[in-house]
Amino acid sequence: MRNKMLLILAGIALFFFILSVTFIWYRIFYEELDTGDNQNEIANLQIQLEDNGNVVMMNDAVPVEADSPSIIPYHFSIKNIGNNDSIYKIYLDDTLEDASNTLLPNQLEYSLNLNGIEIKDGFISDLENNLLDIRDIASESVNDYILKVWISADAFNTAWQGKTYNYQIIVKGGE
Repeated sequence: MRNKMLLILAGIALFFFILSVTFIWYRIFYEELDTGDNQNEIANLQIQLEDNGNVVMMNDAVPVEADSPSIIPYHFSIKNIGNNDSIYKIYLDDTLEDASNTLLPNQLEYSLNLNGIEIKDGFISDLENNLLDIRDIASESVNDYILKVWISADAFNTAWQGKTYNYQIIVKGGE
């Protein structure tokens, strides 16, 4: 009877030991990978996209020149909150609600500024896989972007009336 009791107590102690080791293992290796809203984390990479997260909608726009004051800029920031330097990619994601009522990418121009300097411009149709930018970012650094999208003045003689274009920014890190 005494041996049975010792065996049962040893089994309970072993169970709690395994449970404790599993909990400690989780806390050390996996808990730091929990992500919050609008944040991508991969191992030691921690990129945070700071914007309102909404889809940008272009309704009732008309063809304009690149320097027109009627173009509404979209501001967003990418912050490396990790301890290591990182790399990230920024994509322009078309959010199509009604493809027949959407402006074509060859009718739309864009301009991308990084920290106040224009780094890229052209037609959206010229973007490979909708990739706007790929960049290294140092630990604890912030990159401020301004994206402008407008109907090209060259598209004046095309079917742009009554059409819309909706997009959002997607950031992927560590690829």
